[in-house]
Amino acid sequence: MNALTKRLFRNFIVSRGQFLAITAVIMVGVTVYVSMISTCYNMTKSADWFYHDYNFADYYFQVVKAPQGILRQIEAVSGVIKATGRIQKDVTILMENGERGTARLTSFPLPVENDVNRPYLLSGSLFKEGARESKTQVLLDPKYAQANNLSIGGTVTVIAQGREVQLDVIGTATSPEFIYGEKDAASFMPDPNCFGIFMITNSLAEEILDLSGQVNPAIIKLAPGADEK
Repeated sequence: MNALTKRLFRNFIVSRGQFLAITAVIMVGVTVYVSMISTCYNMTKSADWFYHDYNFADYYFQVVKAPQGILRQIEAVSGVIKATGRIQKDVTILMENGERGTARLTSFPLPVENDVNRPYLLSGSLFKEGARESKTQVLLDPKYAQANNLSIGGTVTVIAQGREVQLDVIGTATSPEFIYGEKDAASFMPDPNCFGIFMITNSLAEEILDLSGQVNPAIIKLAPGADEK
């Protein structure tokens, strides 16, 4: 053992506390880094799965209102797989505590299983096509439902076109377009106590919002490799 090696061991023994501390910091850093990489990978894969399985749209455009026939014209464009329309409007909620909130009514055509941005059911059931009670069914934003103690079988009342409309809660759901529910761009954080997404059928939206045969947002799914321009 040469002199340099002896000196190295002597320094290690004298400063072993520092060496152990540095080693521990390095090990913790590596562990945290590996954990973050693993978490990021899992979250990315989960998001990709969710967007794929629930048919996340590739393109949106918003209009004041347009006839439903425009969707067929859009689908005739090369590269478009499917175009679907929504009726979407913010309305006032009459809350049980006497206060007022805002619901973003968003319609879905039936059946919803094959729709673009189809709902992801968290509890309850999807809309019952053709059933008498389907006329007033609503799927609530889960955060709004929890914040306001609303459950399946309960009711919520909104004001649409100056009329009170009672909706029957059949479950909670979200969709790829409503992962982060903000009221508007000025809202710094979501406020589920007084704002929520209310999913209803197209037929109900047309009736209570006086928009028969109309859509305002159009949602488009493109073929793989299609030119968005």
